[in-house]
Amino acid sequence: MSQNTESQMLVALPADYIPEASRRCKIIVVGAKNAGKSTFIERVEFGKFHEEKQTEKLYRVIAKKVFEQTLTVELIEKDLGGLTNEDNGFKKTEMRDVDAVLLFYAADDLESFKQLKENLVHVQRKIPPNANITVVGTKADVKEMQVQWQEVDSFAENQGFSCFETSSKTGVNVEIILHDILETIFERRFASDDDEVLSNQPVYASTVLTSRQEEPPRVNGYCWMPNIPIFSFFRSNE
Repeated sequence: MSQNTESQMLVALPADYIPEASRRCKIIVVGAKNAGKSTFIERVEFGKFHEEKQTEKLYRVIAKKVFEQTLTVELIEKDLGGLTNEDNGFKKTEMRDVDAVLLFYAADDLESFKQLKENLVHVQRKIPPNANITVVGTKADVKEMQVQWQEVDSFAENQGFSCFETSSKTGVNVEIILHDILETIFERRFASDDDEVLSNQPVYASTVLTSRQEEPPRVNGYCWMPNIPIFSFFRSNE
């Protein structure tokens, strides 16, 4: 008896095809209160600065293009104070598939940086061991800096983290940070055995600081970037 097997026929997929589930990235934005987490997320989503502070923790889903592939990115805001309270903080099930964590401190608030360092070990216990961690200093546009960049750079280098200073108000480094993280996630996720990807090597991106005397943005000399090979995922099938 003949059967209609048309529905079972396989379709030849393009060489650069990536399943939809693999296009999703989850990024946790965590830091002390008033460290600029929500304004950063809104700047990423809307491309502008919102003066009004959000009263609830933000959860946003946006689309970003990396290596000609559109990724669906989840941005989830968390407070460092919720680390020990799973009802309002870091639920284990929620943290299982996290791809990256942004550790926020405010450049004009030394206490926020101290809290970041003190709670780092708690954050690391909650997230997958291969999750990418980046230290982000917000409010880089303020005139009175309480957190010195040299201290942040030294801390990040010792931990093997990327580090940036940014300003959601002016937009400096906002898109750069997100794009840098997504490229790292993409490369790690789709790397093959014969690709040399130094996933354990720290990635330091050039940090651009806003001027305090109305000057054009300049490159901060304290940042460095190791030679990490950037590869293309797209290959033709042999």
